[in-house]
Amino acid sequence: MVDLMSKPCSGWSTVTESWDGMVRAGPRSIEPRRELMGPIDISMPRRELIGPIEGLEDRVPPGGNKAAPGAGTAQKRRHIRMMLPINICCNKCGNRTNKGTKFNSSMEDVPGEAYAGIQIFRFRFSCGKCAAELVMKSDPENSDFVMEAGASRINEPRPATDEAHLMRRPV
Repeated sequence: MVDLMSKPCSGWSTVTESWDGMVRAGPRSIEPRRELMGPIDISMPRRELIGPIEGLEDRVPPGGNKAAPGAGTAQKRRHIRMMLPINICCNKCGNRTNKGTKFNSSMEDVPGEAYAGIQIFRFRFSCGKCAAELVMKSDPENSDFVMEAGASRINEPRPATDEAHLMRRPV
């Protein structure tokens, strides 16, 4: 009979006997093996112990690094989860998507367009049925959204304007 307690198999670091008498082997621990690392200097920061993190040197902080030429000049595209503010119909498959449907989209600034100092945003998302790209743009002038490509807006009753609301009010 082989004594499992004295010499663990390769790939397994711990062999234990449980309360029911069964011998079980556990996976290798996550900690690095000290004999492979060599002597450790306590004054060394932990960063040097684990090594460099891949891709960290290429990271540009938000707002851009002034020392790096061209850093932070690329247009930023943010991925968000939002609810559809209007009813739309896909031009490719005819799928109707109702107001309030949640979906993932990418939001980007529209360069050179603004209304009274309010930035206009463009939202890109895909149809839930055929995966066609749909593009919607904010319209702060009318407090609304406009479909740019891939779908058309389904006409819905528009909310009453302030003047019409005042006219219907009993005096």
